[in-house]
Amino acid sequence: MLQSVTKLLATACTETLPEQSTPYTLDLFQPSTDPTPVDTKTYQQIVGMLIYLLKIRADIHLAVIMAATHNAAPTQGDLTKLIRILAYLKATPDLGPTFYTRDGPLLIASTDAAFAVHEDTGGSHFSLALRIGRDSAPFHVVSRVQRTKISLNPRDSEYNGLSESTELVKFDRTFLSWILLPQASPTVIETDSAPSIATAVAPSFPRHSKNLLVENRNVRAAIEAGIIHPVHVLSKGFMADLNAKPTGTADFIDKRSRLLNVAAYSPFAKYL
Repeated sequence: MLQSVTKLLATACTETLPEQSTPYTLDLFQPSTDPTPVDTKTYQQIVGMLIYLLKIRADIHLAVIMAATHNAAPTQGDLTKLIRILAYLKATPDLGPTFYTRDGPLLIASTDAAFAVHEDTGGSHFSLALRIGRDSAPFHVVSRVQRTKISLNPRDSEYNGLSESTELVKFDRTFLSWILLPQASPTVIETDSAPSIATAVAPSFPRHSKNLLVENRNVRAAIEAGIIHPVHVLSKGFMADLNAKPTGTADFIDKRSRLLNVAAYSPFAKYL
């Protein structure tokens, strides 16, 4: 994949582009500050090449997805954010995931949601990472706007994310059974939202949260059926958080190291 990154950087003429330590700035979700139109074809070409890289570059997933939302009518402000991704790739051209498990074919999921971060719609942003083994890099990463769910507060957005994660976990558990790797125990879904877990396992739903019961009854059903097991984890170093919302440099590097399992491959020690 180094060759693909190098080709992209050459195509975009990044020889004099200063390197950056993150693929975005903290205003990633904010509307463009420069509405000047730019060449749509060039913008879409770069976005398309970046989407191809997402197969192994989960660390740029959030930034690329947000860039793609402006494909129809990109502005100079959108292009500036796109160039930031290229500057980050220039600093990390050979970086990639390390897949390794000491737990056997154990499916584990990590999910997170950022509440109402999209100003244009008021929508939350959902992130999911699915991996085999506790320390491995994920084989499947999701980062997208929650468009079909109603979130009235942060707990709702996290619970909606838990619902989406449940369906993807059910699919992967079925696939693993097909290839003779059945899961012997409920699949752990990690989340840093204790309130969402409390809602999922409560004897009854709070009266003001009946919308969650109707839309996301799959979560409670999957828990009762022994398919999933939600587990609370700390936000610090939580890999799923990396593709839910932008973060500062130090926090990004810490979560990237966990997301890509950087420490497991000695040539990547320079990125820790």
